[in-house]
Amino acid sequence: MSEEMKVLSLFNGMNCIGLALHGLGRKFKVYASEIDKYATKVSDTLFPETVNLGDVVFVRRAICWKDSTIQKALSSQHLSTKTKQAIRDLLFLRGIKFDLVVAGSPCQGFSFAGKRLNFDDPRSKLFFEFVKILNSCKAKNQHVKWLLENVRMSKEHQDVISECVGIEPIKINSSLVSAQNRVRLYWTNICAYQFDLFGKQKCGIKQPEDKLIMLADVLELEVNEKYMAKISKDGKLKSKQNKASCFTAGGNSGGNHSDMDLFVIFQKGTGFNKGGVHKEKSPTVTSNSFEHNNHVVQLNPAKEFGGQPRQQNRVYAISGKSPCLTKGCAHHQKVATRLKSKTVRVGRRGPKDRHEWDAVDKAEIRRLSPRECGRLQTIPEWAIDKMLSCGVSDTQIYKMLGNGWTVAVIEHILKHL
Repeated sequence: MSEEMKVLSLFNGMNCIGLALHGLGRKFKVYASEIDKYATKVSDTLFPETVNLGDVVFVRRAICWKDSTIQKALSSQHLSTKTKQAIRDLLFLRGIKFDLVVAGSPCQGFSFAGKRLNFDDPRSKLFFEFVKILNSCKAKNQHVKWLLENVRMSKEHQDVISECVGIEPIKINSSLVSAQNRVRLYWTNICAYQFDLFGKQKCGIKQPEDKLIMLADVLELEVNEKYMAKISKDGKLKSKQNKASCFTAGGNSGGNHSDMDLFVIFQKGTGFNKGGVHKEKSPTVTSNSFEHNNHVVQLNPAKEFGGQPRQQNRVYAISGKSPCLTKGCAHHQKVATRLKSKTVRVGRRGPKDRHEWDAVDKAEIRRLSPRECGRLQTIPEWAIDKMLSCGVSDTQIYKMLGNGWTVAVIEHILKHL
């Protein structure tokens, strides 16, 4: 493999592959296929040397078409001048031997949170563009390494992908390296080995070590007022704020996966401490009380799925994990926790205590900030600083973070190169 890795990143998003390689100290040049202008702007801010390729369909045509097909296309009267120029602009790709090909093809069709149209979803069909491009890259470099990410899906459709790429996926939950529960499938030929007589392959990469990162490790002590929800005089969330909508997910993919939630820090008064809501500084917690004094409060006890509340109606303890980031209307994500509880006995005196739930009807509820969501995706602080200062709106940042990869997981995989 060359000293400077030539990386073809399809559905590049905000360039999480660049962040992972940078974190590993590798020299690289990313050729990025992405059509979202906001994600491209962040990518260019993080890594100005990135070569932007545009639509993956044109990339496939430039790389995969035979010379004779390209000549016919460029002389055809049925293609627009713009299409012809797009093909011409990408012909230089034919002379590049890529060392690494990565993709997080759109996953809306596979997600259990979506309509599950699977390969009938036009976005999920883009997976086959990746397969065609990868096969062409293999023809030029038989040692090319590759990585494909996607959501959990039905075994039937997982097997279709595995059959196309020739290897079984590994399943990794980002919770091992971050404060977010985010289970993803990763197909890669890195550390691949044959496990049967028919040539089937598996990946030998082990699970990453659990870093024991919790929500408390990523929360900001001070946040802008704009992240605070409005509370009416009766102590309830004002209209249209009592539901959390979804983020969206996948590094280079899209799709609605699950809904994020929103936290406040609510402390119950005790002694001379009047308690209240802490939005700027977290109150002091001791090592032996931290686990029991940071509890989940469910804001909206709606029962939608078999008696269980929708994920956006739940709130999670800061001593626990965040649910998966997804794109969409991330600015509605709401969370709340309490930092002080009253210990009461269950029934008669016995060895087990339970903690009484505190009301949060007077609490100031806030949503996770873009920085906190960046930390959930293990984006390094320097990159978050650049992302937040490049002129892209919070809405777009939430979206691309939800669509992004958990960088620490990608680093774990690529360190085996």
